[in-house]
Amino acid sequence: MKLNAWRMSQLTLRFFLELAVLAAFFRWGIFEGQGIAMKIILAAGSALIAAILWGRFAAPKSKRRLKGYNRIGFELFIFTIGASSLFFTAKPVLGGLLLLLFIMNKAFLVTWEKEFEED
Repeated sequence: MKLNAWRMSQLTLRFFLELAVLAAFFRWGIFEGQGIAMKIILAAGSALIAAILWGRFAAPKSKRRLKGYNRIGFELFIFTIGASSLFFTAKPVLGGLLLLLFIMNKAFLVTWEKEFEED
């Protein structure tokens, strides 16, 4: 498949959105934890769990990668939780922006790539 500049920019945005959602989970852990140990455990744990689930079910090279609508639903679920964690940790604008950018980026990639047919 040919990589043009627009598609490459969308894939780059997608990568940074994935990092941002992990940072959102980390922020939630820091914000919600009581005491330094619990803050570290919640922050690292929530981001790690999200990364493991993403790697298992949404990563391009995963053997258990979900297909079609199932993957879109899973990705939307993870990003909605990440955006909600920002919303509830006093960053509602960032949470909304994260979710909006994800939806726009995903819509472009689905339309452009026709992901349903290629998987």
